[in-house]
Amino acid sequence: MNRIARAWRRVPTVSAKFLLILVPSLVLTVSLLSAVVFLDRHRDLQAALRDRIAAIADSNAAALSAGPWPLDDTAIRSLVQAIAANRDLVCVALSDARTGRRIAWPGPDCPPDADPGTSTVLRPIGTADASGGTLTLRYSQDSVRREWSLEMANAAVLLLLTLAGAVAAALAALRLAVGRPLHRLAAAIRDAERGQGHPVDWFSADEMGRVILAHNATLARLEEEQAALRQGVIAQQELAHERNILQITLDNTDQGIIKVDRALRVVMSNRRAAEFLDLPPEFLSTNPSFPAIVDRQRGRGEFDDMGDDPDLHLDRTEGGFERPFTFKRRRPDGRIVELRTNPLPEGGFVRTFTDVTVEARSAEEIFHAMQALETAYAELKETQDHLVQAEKMASLALLVAGVAHEINTPVGIAFGCASHLSGRTKALGDAFEAGTMKRSDLTAYVAAAGESSRLIQQNLTRAAELIQSFKRVAVDQTSEERRRFDLLAYLEEIVTSLGPTLRKTPHRVAIACSPGIVLDSFPGALSQVVTNLVMNALTHAFPDGTGRMVEGHMVIDVDDPGDGEVIVRFSDDGVGIPEEHRSRVFEPFFTTRRGTGGSGLGLHIVFNLATRTLGGRISVDSTPGDGTTFTLRIPKTASDAASEGPKIEACGVETEPA
Repeated sequence: MNRIARAWRRVPTVSAKFLLILVPSLVLTVSLLSAVVFLDRHRDLQAALRDRIAAIADSNAAALSAGPWPLDDTAIRSLVQAIAANRDLVCVALSDARTGRRIAWPGPDCPPDADPGTSTVLRPIGTADASGGTLTLRYSQDSVRREWSLEMANAAVLLLLTLAGAVAAALAALRLAVGRPLHRLAAAIRDAERGQGHPVDWFSADEMGRVILAHNATLARLEEEQAALRQGVIAQQELAHERNILQITLDNTDQGIIKVDRALRVVMSNRRAAEFLDLPPEFLSTNPSFPAIVDRQRGRGEFDDMGDDPDLHLDRTEGGFERPFTFKRRRPDGRIVELRTNPLPEGGFVRTFTDVTVEARSAEEIFHAMQALETAYAELKETQDHLVQAEKMASLALLVAGVAHEINTPVGIAFGCASHLSGRTKALGDAFEAGTMKRSDLTAYVAAAGESSRLIQQNLTRAAELIQSFKRVAVDQTSEERRRFDLLAYLEEIVTSLGPTLRKTPHRVAIACSPGIVLDSFPGALSQVVTNLVMNALTHAFPDGTGRMVEGHMVIDVDDPGDGEVIVRFSDDGVGIPEEHRSRVFEPFFTTRRGTGGSGLGLHIVFNLATRTLGGRISVDSTPGDGTTFTLRIPKTASDAASEGPKIEACGVETEPA
């Protein structure tokens, strides 16, 4: 017995044991519940403060957006000081994007560096010509902490008083319900040990009352039994009666049971045992030897197809079996019987027979079903791989269609100019041969030839550039080549390749990236990721029939934090993703456009390329009605090595569909 058990048994009273269990349990439970409540209250206070500051920022930003802009310095300072009157604000700043002016309170260095105890709210100031400023509010969490601390102190006092009252009430209830009847029961037992047994004078309907009632009944029965034993009349009758009850019970169980003594004689059996052994009940009632039963079964050929069997290797020594064992045997009628042998301390054993045909067949069916499931799963994975490859080829087909459409225009113009120049050349040659050529004809021809040559060269150069750009993107998408490439230039090439698709819509794509960011990675995977994100936005963020009167915007924003990774954010201002779908967007075959062309593999391919090929990670953030942002973090170098990159500067290169 360990120390804790010994110490527990040395506790002198039930009340003390009850307190040792109750008090820690109550303290722990109350502490956990209080922690949950106070943490939730702290979040509520923070949310209320955040909403209040956000409302201040929204109202002032809306007022500034609706009024004339920009304001003069005096008006701006008055507005900043008026906003700063809120006690929770530690910093207010107002900046003008057009003039670069910035006025802050309480000082020009506002907002200060980030403080764990403060938070910031930014609101843009929009104007009619899309240029404005920014309103910055930084606020402190001190009021939240003060209110939260006061509530915690008040609640702690109340909880302590409640805990003390609960313990006192529990002790009183324990004494009334358990202590007093238990004391009387203990006194009655001590009297019974001294030969002065008497019933306990206590009645109640609870557990203690039933225990005392059983004790009184036991005393009465013991007195009767002692009287009967003294008379020597009823002892053998009760034993015979109990043996008869035991036999009836055994005969009505579903299991077959036999008991074999040290001499391997069957001394007890039930009706089901005779059925499982296919023997007459009268034969078992003669107490045959167990080896004789096995020999009889062998003579009927029950073991011919089974090979070895534990029944044929009984331990006939005086000690009997050493430990239990279980095995199954198929009967000639097809039933499967489970046999379990349990050794007895005095020698011999008890063997049970259980019909497990249904369970065994169910296990076989489950095994076959699992095999079929594994085969179906393998086929599903193969089908998924084929569908993923088909999705990639569909993207490449879109690119090829873009090549044909995009090059048609400059090549057509060049061909028309060449045809025009050829016609003018033939007309000039005919006039020269006929002797009718004039100086004005030659002057007009030279002008036409110069303009045609310029247009031919310009359009063929444009076509060559497009072909080169499309070639790089197409080769990258169809190969897994790793190379160094400039991120900004490559993103522009990808957006250019999507030009034919974008021109069919009112939407546009903008790129915000610092020049000079070079990656040593897999450009094909990055091209596939960006293409799929753009196509996903065109399909889901700006669906047809939404009644949108303005064009949609997609932004590819690149950030270089200088830790060996780049952050690529793809954002749109579309309809957003419902909350119940947000956690499943990267799952294979998940789509909300089933039956209208959606395969459910576009974003799944994006996830695999981002995490496996590019060695990064991707996440999604979306608010219904407020757009969606996919954030992709990938290493500059595809291996584990990290390199320092140039610090990001504010820039914006915007590409619009022509």
